[in-house]
Amino acid sequence: MTALLLLYSTLVLLSFSTTKASTLTQALCLADQRHALLQLKKGFELTDQLQSWSASTDCCSWDGITCDQLTGLVIAVDLSDLHISGELSPALFNLSSLQYLNLSYNSFIGVELPQTGFDRLANLTHLDLSNSGFAGQVPSGISLLTNLISLDLSYNYFEVHDPDLQTLLRNLTNIQVLNLDGNNHFLNSYFPTFLANFSRLSVLSLSYCGLRGQFPLKIFHHTNLTVLDLTENPMLTGKLPEFTRASFLQYLSLASTSFNGPIPDSIGNLQK
Repeated sequence: MTALLLLYSTLVLLSFSTTKASTLTQALCLADQRHALLQLKKGFELTDQLQSWSASTDCCSWDGITCDQLTGLVIAVDLSDLHISGELSPALFNLSSLQYLNLSYNSFIGVELPQTGFDRLANLTHLDLSNSGFAGQVPSGISLLTNLISLDLSYNYFEVHDPDLQTLLRNLTNIQVLNLDGNNHFLNSYFPTFLANFSRLSVLSLSYCGLRGQFPLKIFHHTNLTVLDLTENPMLTGKLPEFTRASFLQYLSLASTSFNGPIPDSIGNLQK
């Protein structure tokens, strides 16, 4: 399952990235964008892998940075798996053209995200904060990122009290990939049934979330759904539906749940 999501993230980043030296007409990094990134770096520790981030060079050529070729605006920041620690500077929110932000697999152990500013990243379509040790309340500004297609908050120490999970997600109806794995400390509740209305979901991963109650049958009928992972939610109940050949479901894990009833013969229709 993790491998599938990593592959998805890699393919998405490739869609943003182009060969940075492919054209002589590519715009150079703008001064305010460079300044914001350098302020971001200042908040980090263990930044040996960000040595290319120098005030004397074009920030569009820096490791992990992708710029729009015409405007020089930063549209993607990928700092995944760099073992970065420290703080997340609010200077990040000055990158208002950002579409892709990946801070996964770092060491922000116990660090809280800035509670204001995320709403300024209105163009963001992909946000991955997974496996980085972030803690505290998930910022309410994320609830305003209505262009989000992919949101991964898995395996952190987040809380969702104000706003609660429904308030945080209810406006994000364009979401196609939602991963909240390993968040049993803040979910640990009845299944969030409002997700049944997110008809664009292609990946829904809620393993190790301490969910209970009845799983909405409606979600199985979402025609775009390809991955459904409910592993290790022992108090979550449900039944398998009849599957049609129109289903695109490719990965289904119900291990260590309380689903019951017969396995329908129509599960053989899931051949994609």
